[in-house]
Amino acid sequence: MRGLSCNIERNRHLDRLIPFIQQQDPDVLCVQELYEPNQDLFSGLQKWSFSCITYMTVPNGFEYPQALAVFSKMPVLSHKVHMLGDFTDELEIPYEKPRNSHTVNWKVIEINYKTIDVFVLHAPVAAEGDQVTEYQKLYLAKLLRLLSKSKKFVLCGDLNSARGADIWDGITEQYQDNIPSKYQTSIDNDLHYAGYKNLQHVVDCCFSHNTTVLDAQYHSGLSDHFALTFEIEDK
Repeated sequence: MRGLSCNIERNRHLDRLIPFIQQQDPDVLCVQELYEPNQDLFSGLQKWSFSCITYMTVPNGFEYPQALAVFSKMPVLSHKVHMLGDFTDELEIPYEKPRNSHTVNWKVIEINYKTIDVFVLHAPVAAEGDQVTEYQKLYLAKLLRLLSKSKKFVLCGDLNSARGADIWDGITEQYQDNIPSKYQTSIDNDLHYAGYKNLQHVVDCCFSHNTTVLDAQYHSGLSDHFALTFEIEDK
């Protein structure tokens, strides 16, 4: 099973992304920051047998709502959208910049195939200076409780916390990290708004449990994050 995951940064890079997705021809496509007007475009890229699109933001600073989405060529037995919470009753959301002035409901999509589950996320952002927040730690605890219920899975998406920090490493304590160690960043500094800082953060993840993931690769020149492709050995 061939997977492709990418934070597409809304509608800014579609001319780059769409030909790449068509060329890669994934069995399962996982998209973060899908803009509402582009929903039909992605739905029509392949003859998908299943799709799930769930909106995470209320546009208060962005023109349209943004979604987390999964598209699958293979039949899906069932699916769930897990609300891990906006945490507004528990902790203050650590947004400090005007560009982040929107309400976010942090969701995870779970799709269940016959022999394996696939989880897709777009996790809360770190604080200024890439410091892990209590907000992210709360999210991690809820995510790990969710993953513990699955016997065999692949998890991918934008973790918004770098490899080597508490959130990423909290997952690798229990599950397999499939991103090769040769990669030092998953941020495309040529396309990211803060690329002038030469960001060196691996934040786009692919974890697994009781299954083999092969040939995980990042691809540049497509969005502000690298696209990730991988093969799931489903036995």
